[in-house]
Amino acid sequence: MRPFISVLILLVVSGCATVSPEIPERATPPNGLHSAESSMQPIEPDSEDAKARGDAQAVTLHVVPAIYPIKMLANKVSGSVLVEYIVECDGTVQIAKAIQQTNEEFGQAAIACVKKWKFKPGLKAGIPVRTRNQIPLVFTP
Repeated sequence: MRPFISVLILLVVSGCATVSPEIPERATPPNGLHSAESSMQPIEPDSEDAKARGDAQAVTLHVVPAIYPIKMLANKVSGSVLVEYIVECDGTVQIAKAIQQTNEEFGQAAIACVKKWKFKPGLKAGIPVRTRNQIPLVFTP
């Protein structure tokens, strides 16, 4: 019990809240809108209640395009990757993984680019929170 309390205190002191790991996952379109949900209530971007509570989704500020793997480009191979990533309280991406991929090389390229993206972090009651997001990336020669 003591380590859990220490972690909770550390997160509160650092100004960052966390969301439950049991959040429902959903894919989002690559248009800069990403899901930000908590274990209590989902954040709906158009909801007046959410705005009144100070809730907001993470918003993409800077996107780095994926580098097409040379071997795949030379062979004119196309593919896709569904990347799951965590937007930290400071707007960076530290954790990203390929949930689905047509090829491991595409998966590695997609993860590398998503880790370079920058976001305005999601908010819960006006406090920056870590948010779990998913985005499909398509590679076409």
